[in-house]
Amino acid sequence: MKRIYVIYQGTTFSVSGREPEDIRREIEEAVISGEPRWLRVNYGEGTPAATDLLLAPGIGIALSLPGGGPEGEFRALDEQVPSSGPAGPLKGSAMGDGMPSVGEIAHDD
Repeated sequence: MKRIYVIYQGTTFSVSGREPEDIRREIEEAVISGEPRWLRVNYGEGTPAATDLLLAPGIGIALSLPGGGPEGEFRALDEQVPSSGPAGPLKGSAMGDGMPSVGEIAHDD
């Protein structure tokens, strides 16, 4: 299982050892129920720090699967996403792991 990135209010965290569908379900249940819950993630590189993120309605959260997911199932979707930066594609992922950014993938010819 590859690392799953969790972008929470604009900051990137990571989760490993879990399936993306399980994390999606956990987030959806918290938002639908309206009852705040905590999601355990990692923050930082090298020796990451365990961090708890509050899940509740109105909090911006997204999941990202580097490399298109475990079976590459999102690769075609990744290639359709334009760069979000005003200066064009970003160089490398936010976690500094050497993976290409979505903008770099989208502009590969």
